[in-house]
This record gives sequence, C-alpha cells and structure tokens, in this order.
Amino acid sequence: MSQKVISLTEGSLRKNIFIFSLPLMCTNLLQVLFNMADVAVVGQFVGSHALGAVGSTSLLIALYTGFLIGVASGMNIIVALAVGAGKEKDIRETVHTSALIALLCGLVILVIGISSAGLILELMKTGKILICQENIFDDIMITSQM
Repeated sequence: MSQKVISLTEGSLRKNIFIFSLPLMCTNLLQVLFNMADVAVVGQFVGSHALGAVGSTSLLIALYTGFLIGVASGMNIIVALAVGAGKEKDIRETVHTSALIALLCGLVILVIGISSAGLILELMKTGKILICQENIFDDIMITSQM
C-alpha cells in the first residue's frame, strides 16, 4: 500500500492552511448537524419548552466541544514535531501523554459542565422554565462527550 505524502512546507501557503484546516471545519460542521438533529427530534416529539432548552444549551455544548478540539489540535502539533524529528521514543511518549491529557480534560469538562451549567445559563438570561430542562439535556450531552 502506497502512502501519499503531503508537505505543508512547500507550495501555496493559503492552500496548505486550507488543507490543514479542513478536518477542523468538518468537525464543526458535524457538530452543527448533530445539534440540528437534536432540535428536529425534540421539536417533533417532545414540545416547545424542551426545544427551547436544546436551543439554549447548544452554545454551551459548542463551547465545550471547541475547547476539546483546541486541546486536540495542540497535541497534534506536538506529535507532528516528534514525527518530523524522527524521534520514535518521543512519538510514543507524546501519544500516551496526549491520551492521558484528553481523558483528564474530558473529566474536567464533565465536572465543570455539570456543576456550572445552571449558573452559566442564568448568566445568559435564560428563562427559568427552560433551565430545569436545559440542565438535564446539558448533563446528558456533556456525559456523552466524555
């Protein structure tokens, strides 16, 4: 099986940055589509208050997801540096450390998200009727991202 090697240090900078950013853009697009599916299902089967809860919570979920994508991008850069230098030991250590950091970040997001979602929603001036349902939905979404 042959591999295609893509060099980001040669050629058009604009094209290389676009190619590098494409997976990140696709990840965000998938997150938006996932949220749209939530809205469609909840709006069809549950009711207007639940739909409002899902809509208000989507901003928090995007915040958590964006943070985790940023952490993963930073870890990818460190792994890429080790791969570029050809340091096999550093690659293994970096991948293992990255997995541990990802797990710890997920746990921190889980704890912060569940414990502070109500406060954040109040700061966003969300209606009292929606906050109870939003907390339930937010807890489910945060736990599922873990």
